[in-house]
Amino acid sequence: RGVRLHFRDNVLLGAGCEVAERAILHGPIKAGEYNRFKELVMIGGHSEHRGAVRNGHIIIGDHCTFEISSVVLAPRGCKGNMGQEGVTRIGSHVFVHMRAQISHDCVVEDHVDLAGELTGFCHVMQNAKIMKGAILHQFTTVGSGAFVAMGSRVCLDVLPFCAFDGNMLTLDRVALRR
Repeated sequence: RGVRLHFRDNVLLGAGCEVAERAILHGPIKAGEYNRFKELVMIGGHSEHRGAVRNGHIIIGDHCTFEISSVVLAPRGCKGNMGQEGVTRIGSHVFVHMRAQISHDCVVEDHVDLAGELTGFCHVMQNAKIMKGAILHQFTTVGSGAFVAMGSRVCLDVLPFCAFDGNMLTLDRVALRR
């Protein structure tokens, strides 16, 4: 029987990367060094909902962890911009928790802790934390050092060093002191 891994279409992993059994990596993907892809992770998966087509590549920095059953969907790019190729970019030292999802064409900067779901074209800036069950609407940005609470629905941008609980945005004085 042995270990079952699934690599497809131009997957490039840096030195020291660990890929667990039953992980799926569907390129084009370029991952840096010392990343960990746990069991049942799917990187580069694709949905054909409403005729969406795969158009782009995924770039992952160094020292990232993708926990069990986390998902990073393949980019789609922009149809109206003469088919411009999309990029899903994940920085370094990012921790993607169990069952978290990064949808197409998102940017996740360094030192992000993600347990929620990012829909298409989201931008999460460095040191932000997005907790379990939080969902970011398309084209939203979470600022540096911001905190999004469990179960929050984010339809507008979250300012840097603020905490959002789904209803109220408050200044996070603890994050400011860090």
